[in-house]
Amino acid sequence: MLSSKLSRLAASPLKSRRDLMQRIVLVNPNTSESLAALMAEIARENAPACFRIDGLTARFGAPLLTNEAEVGEAARAVRALAPD
Repeated sequence: MLSSKLSRLAASPLKSRRDLMQRIVLVNPNTSESLAALMAEIARENAPACFRIDGLTARFGAPLLTNEAEVGEAARAVRALAPD
């Protein structure tokens, strides 16, 4: 279910020259926006030019995942990011 929702997100219509690029959605399962931005920047620097890298950050949960309960909450947060 989640993979099909993320596939639809990745296949959503785009409106710019970047439309021709293959899109990668990098999902950060914790709430640290600065970490998500850093991860996306590293991915952009290392990905071929044909890829568009978009970062998403969990809207709720822990800023750093350090135990099983936080990982479970992060999984719910990632599922919540998927479009309906």
